[in-house]
Amino acid sequence: MPDKLHIAFAAPEMVPYIKTGGLADVCGSLPKALGRLGHRVTVFVPRYGPIPFPAGDLVESVQVPLDGAPRRAGFYRREHAPGVDVIFVEHPPFFDRPTPYGENNRDYPDNGLRFAFFARACLEYFRARGERPDVFHGHDWQTGLLPVYLKVFYWDDPVLRRTPSVFTIHNLAYQGNFGLDLLGVLGLPPHLGTTEALEFHRWASYLKGGIVFAEMVSTVSPQYAREIQTPEHGYGMDGVLRSRADDLVGILNGVDYDEWDPSVDPHIARNYSARALSGKLACKADLLRTFGLPGVPGGRCGGGIALLVSEKGLDLVGATVDGL
Repeated sequence: MPDKLHIAFAAPEMVPYIKTGGLADVCGSLPKALGRLGHRVTVFVPRYGPIPFPAGDLVESVQVPLDGAPRRAGFYRREHAPGVDVIFVEHPPFFDRPTPYGENNRDYPDNGLRFAFFARACLEYFRARGERPDVFHGHDWQTGLLPVYLKVFYWDDPVLRRTPSVFTIHNLAYQGNFGLDLLGVLGLPPHLGTTEALEFHRWASYLKGGIVFAEMVSTVSPQYAREIQTPEHGYGMDGVLRSRADDLVGILNGVDYDEWDPSVDPHIARNYSARALSGKLACKADLLRTFGLPGVPGGRCGGGIALLVSEKGLDLVGATVDGL
């Protein structure tokens, strides 16, 4: 492999364009860090309704094979950071919607088709341009079919032949499980509907596809990599993950210091740093006042930003709050 890589990200969300959780932060900041190391990064993101149209310059329009229907993707490029381009994948029937995954606490019923289209569109973009990246990097179940497609349809392709892939699990609880009949709709061969491939408790799991078919699997910390291989935290996937243990690595999520630096942050009551902490007390007082919380300047205050779901550890808070 060359020292400087061309890395193709497939990201279902990305800061600052669209965000529902921490996945978006990683997909916004990690490419910037890779760009600073001298790598070239191309990040693909669906052009959802909240993202203004056009989101960049039209650089390609490609027919995307999916379910036998004529479907075309437009690709709009803009620079995100030095060395990093974002390609917005435009297909209004699938993506021009107010939210990425669903509304009124219900998933869109065609999410299986929508993100199968997204994964394949990323591959067809390079194929149409005669360009081969060094590696594809997919994120969460929405891109789980990307490594599958690479093996099934593109392994001997003149352009994308033998392109490796990495698949990152940000949250194992969300698995992209759909009816097994969808595999036939997508033109995937029958053997992919078996337990050795995508079948998961009589469903077709996009997440499992990414885990099984990618060359490497990563997740958001070394601890999480260990936890998800146990029955307690594996959400039924622990056996599959243990089978890939030699190829599974946990890399601790970092922070984008362009966005999160209290020494220059314009949105807090007073700036502070590790060498000058006095401003932190003013920030704490402002926090308590903003949320109407009782407190004294020297008292303890704990806070966290997380989804209100058990896999974020809130059950541990409930179990220990009296002791705290």
